[in-house]
Amino acid sequence: MKASSVFFVSGALVFALGGALLGSALLTPEPPLPPKVVKEVVPPKPSYRSVLVASKALKPGDFMDASSLEWQQAEKAYSENTFFLKGVDEKSQLYGATVTQPILAGTVLESDLLVSPGEPGFIASVLKPGMRAVAIPADVVTSNAGLVAGGDRVDVILSLKRDYEQGSGSNPLATIELPKLASQTLLRNVRVLALNDMVETFVRDKNKKQKPEAKQRKSYETVTLEVLPKDVERLTVAREIGVLQLALRSVQGQPLSAGDGVAEESQDSVTTLGQVTDIYDSFKPKKSAETTSVMMFRGESQATTEFMN
Repeated sequence: MKASSVFFVSGALVFALGGALLGSALLTPEPPLPPKVVKEVVPPKPSYRSVLVASKALKPGDFMDASSLEWQQAEKAYSENTFFLKGVDEKSQLYGATVTQPILAGTVLESDLLVSPGEPGFIASVLKPGMRAVAIPADVVTSNAGLVAGGDRVDVILSLKRDYEQGSGSNPLATIELPKLASQTLLRNVRVLALNDMVETFVRDKNKKQKPEAKQRKSYETVTLEVLPKDVERLTVAREIGVLQLALRSVQGQPLSAGDGVAEESQDSVTTLGQVTDIYDSFKPKKSAETTSVMMFRGESQATTEFMN
């Protein structure tokens, strides 16, 4: 075979093989694309303002302070008209307030559940069960020059004063009578609730600096006390016959009664002026020595002899 024929046949075979391969490649379907993985987009969780809750169980009469309140992340929206929200309200707004009904720790605080000093119903919420609030007259002296404050413990003393009667002789001191002055402690360990219409709880924000301010001492016309029902009657009568004096008690003193600070009736005896001072005795004339007359008979004669007692 000629060389040209060999080259021709070889070229034809190469072209045929190439065409076959090309046709096979063109006829073979493309492999399917891998499925696209679609990631689920989670919408961002809505963020709500923290809400104020009770950090411990509270009952009426418990004054709120920093240890009673805490912020808690809210899981839903709360109305700022009813609840206390962080960024809108401050915890210090509730210092000194009390609840109108018992609540558990973690309870979301509502404005309807709270009452602050000076608001209607505060005294009724602060009163212990079975106790009564009674107002007695006071002045700058009987209220210890305004040093008595809400929450203090005092003793209530009745002072009876009557004008003494003086003789009409030429020497008044010779016939002077002892003035009818007497006093008695009626109640001990009584809690002061208010002075006039002011109620102070003295719960302060420790983070807030208190600037000392010089203020004038106030005198009070009434002092409201927390007493037992029967003591209301005693004080009502006592204020009609004398002056009621308040004696401030030490904060370090232990309650005298078994009721954990409940007012206690006093069994003290009455203190009269004669037990306090002997000054009026010096005004009285000295008594002459008393004598006893004895009539003696000697026969027909008789004589009277006086003997000193």
